[in-house]
Amino acid sequence: MTAYLLIGWTKAAGVHNANSVAATNLNSQVKSGAATTDQQTLVNSAGTTMVQSVTRVASVQVGDNSLGFKITGLQGVSRAYATESGVLNAPSTFTFSSLEPLGGTSLPPPLDKPIDIILQQLAANGPVSIPGLGVVKLGRVARAASSLSAQSGSIGLEIHLFGVDGANGGGDDSDVLIGRSYARINKSATHGVFTGGAWSVDASMLGGTAVLGRNPYSPVQCEGTRGQVRTSTLADLNLASQNQLSLGVLRNRVYGAHNTPNGGATGWDESSISSIDLGGGQLQLTGVLAQAKVIRSSSNRYYPTAVQRIGSITANGTPQTIPSPGESITIPGVATITVPTPVRTSRGISVTGVRITLLGGSAAGTVINLASATLAMRAY
Repeated sequence: MTAYLLIGWTKAAGVHNANSVAATNLNSQVKSGAATTDQQTLVNSAGTTMVQSVTRVASVQVGDNSLGFKITGLQGVSRAYATESGVLNAPSTFTFSSLEPLGGTSLPPPLDKPIDIILQQLAANGPVSIPGLGVVKLGRVARAASSLSAQSGSIGLEIHLFGVDGANGGGDDSDVLIGRSYARINKSATHGVFTGGAWSVDASMLGGTAVLGRNPYSPVQCEGTRGQVRTSTLADLNLASQNQLSLGVLRNRVYGAHNTPNGGATGWDESSISSIDLGGGQLQLTGVLAQAKVIRSSSNRYYPTAVQRIGSITANGTPQTIPSPGESITIPGVATITVPTPVRTSRGISVTGVRITLLGGSAAGTVINLASATLAMRAY
């Protein structure tokens, strides 16, 4: 999940978070434009308390110029709200601006119709198959509301892509979900304990004039993971706009358990990246990992610890010394490589595996954080 964003377990209005990811090749058949996510809690003039989640994707290109299509202006909005009198509801909507074929592709009905008809007929008749390319679903929304809670969600675009054989099945197919929004509100909830998450990459470019948010992000929910290790993986992320930054396998793992140790709690989260290639081989790293861990005793004493690890660093084919936490090495004209000192608080810790500051070319001043994790706890 890229540009992931979460607001959870709060009674406060005015909370506002945002995340983003630049144009990205999700795989050889799918190219996504810039995507943004935005969430906030608010109370309007009528006294309605609301959680709102908005996802926008500038464009998505599926296939290629010989067989494919492009869809622009995707937007999903989910709201969950409680009126002043206590009535709960949760609507979701999805829309887009245009859908057009690429090259000589002939789109089957209703994909060749105006936008409103596409949405209506897909909702009524289900998926549409494009021979040789895949199966397309658009605008799936769902909601549920009761006297105690309400939730709604929207997935903007679902694509089942045929593999190189151009046929359904056979083990080479893939599935892509684009533009998801979700909101939930409850009348009552237990007090949260854990807060934090892990992510593989974030960056500020050219002195902070542009920003790449935390991606892919894996949160530690307030209630933890009930003692289970939850893993999310993303393979071969090519952020071409980031000075040819290519990442291998990205893996986030999170864990949280109450009453471990007895009367306390234990939680940890970590992010790892198998390989990093910057500038087409100018700078290469392997085995980057960061882990944040917090143990809380039954007497509310907190014990935060951090793990940072780098397997190897190579600059223009030459092996480099791996810096210790708080230290840096500089590759002249290429980058400064820093292992940041973990930041500890009384109840938590934040850690980054490696920070790269670019020194040469038009991207000089860009700061890229790779493999980050943060975790904290609150008392009951």
